[in-house]
Amino acid sequence: MALLRIAWGQPKTSPTKRNVMNKKSVSHTLDTLPPLTAAQKQHLDDLAALPDHTGDMPELTVAQLSDMKPAALYRPVKKQITARVDADVLAWLKSQGKGYQSRMNAILRREMLAARRLPLDVASGPLPHKNPRQHPSGTENGADTQMGDTAGNELAGENEKDTSSALVLISASPLKHPALLQYLQKRKIDTDIASKYLSQIEYKTPESAKPYFALGFPAGEGFEARSAHFKGFVGIGKNVTFHEGTNKTKLMIFEGFTDFLSYLTMKNLAEPDGDVLVLNSTVLKTRALPYLENPQYQEIQLFLDNDDPGNICTAYLLDAAKTANIADMRSHYPKHKDLNEWHCDRNH
Repeated sequence: MALLRIAWGQPKTSPTKRNVMNKKSVSHTLDTLPPLTAAQKQHLDDLAALPDHTGDMPELTVAQLSDMKPAALYRPVKKQITARVDADVLAWLKSQGKGYQSRMNAILRREMLAARRLPLDVASGPLPHKNPRQHPSGTENGADTQMGDTAGNELAGENEKDTSSALVLISASPLKHPALLQYLQKRKIDTDIASKYLSQIEYKTPESAKPYFALGFPAGEGFEARSAHFKGFVGIGKNVTFHEGTNKTKLMIFEGFTDFLSYLTMKNLAEPDGDVLVLNSTVLKTRALPYLENPQYQEIQLFLDNDDPGNICTAYLLDAAKTANIADMRSHYPKHKDLNEWHCDRNH
């Protein structure tokens, strides 16, 4: 026969108190337990009649589940991998300062989030370069890098320098190489106008003594470099580029220097008809804030690319501007990637 032991009395009080009551134990069998009261029986019946969930905890609907988002403090789990990337891509990532692994992760995360909102054929991205030998790579197919637990979710190190991994500038001279002039002509850019703003640069990778040449547009402590086979940055400290124009109340912001030179070519201007800021990368969009906040500019025009980074940057600049007289000039080339592509189509 089962026994139940029930302890009566108060719990033990502090040892400093002397009025501790003696506990009295009472034993019961199932047969000698006092019967349930009517109220207790009704309470048990009510509990048994409850459904699997109550009104304050309903099951989530499909619509509610689809709208769920990670918490604000959500931190993705990091996975260490070994990835092969083109050497010029790695050099570009490192040329922007310390934290290149975080920068790489942030770019991949941005592309992932954008891809989730686009059809697969749009979000799949461009095909790999078919001739990696034409890039300034230390190896034929690129270089190895590891993305470890240090990779974060934000762009980092914009103001830092990493001289150990940047492409090394050898020289900068007036523009004259036929291949570079031909590249400009293919982009429908006036070579005489371009020569006022571009240099012919020679550079090399840190691991090789072989020199390469390209167009060089001053961008901080280095050059934005372009050729038929290369696009990147040569130097140790990338920044935006500012040029004064003839109209001091007008500011034009370009994403890259080819768009800036296309604008001058289209209008046949040796000097811009307004002050010019070339971002050189949408990553540097915050560097445009002092110019947007300058009260001298009564008119601001934005010439960004028609892609996701261009959309994000344009929205950011429109929101940050202190004047209502700011225009998104992409309305002139909505079906083209950028101003230069539109300019080239107009001059076929």
